[in-house]
Amino acid sequence: MRGTGEPAQLLAHFVWLDELIRPFRDRGESILALVDLRETAIFCEHGISLILAETDKLLRKHDRVAMIVQSSLIKAQLKRTAEKMQRELFLSPHAAITWLTAYSAMSATRL
Repeated sequence: MRGTGEPAQLLAHFVWLDELIRPFRDRGESILALVDLRETAIFCEHGISLILAETDKLLRKHDRVAMIVQSSLIKAQLKRTAEKMQRELFLSPHAAITWLTAYSAMSATRL
């Protein structure tokens, strides 16, 4: 996601995201998402709250979202506000992908 992190832009992103994941929901599938926020400007507190509220609307119990952010400051801001359910924050794309795929492998072995 690129941009300024303004509320209107963020809401438009979530409308697009809802359309993107709807076919998976229709098939009853869980979502594994890697969200790259490194090119998004620093978020105001309202922007962070908006991201968390909108992801809470979209996510279900077994979904996982890894967010990559540009700095430890933004990571701390988001982490402070977020509940640590199935959402995690990373500075490294490699760490984010490892986290997402580890869960997928664990779920497959439990079947």
